Amino acid sequence: MTEYRHPILIKGGYQVMAITEGREYDPSAVVAYAVVTLSGAKIRHELSIDSAMTWMDRLVDEEAQRQEQEKDRPVTERPNKRRSSKRAGKGTGRKLLRFLG
Repeated sequence: MTEYRHPILIKGGYQVMAITEGREYDPSAVVAYAVVTLSGAKIRHELSIDSAMTWMDRLVDEEAQRQEQEKDRPVTERPNKRRSSKRAGKGTGRKLLRFLG
């Protein structure tokens, strides 16, 4: 079965997609709903739009709470999201030139 996704609702970094078997959106032909990230990664598969919207609302609320907690923590306690190595960016140009030359 080929699955086609049709955006129904976008909220925060998530969206509810109607899943159909046909390319054209027909509300009577929806077989399920999916909660996905804006980049398209499927998080949850639901049979009803109400369930999908409930999950999306929950995810948006949890993300807002995390951001609020992160904002309240002192800078020294925040996890460093960026990791870099000492060699990051060094030698890349030489390798590329060697490859192209």
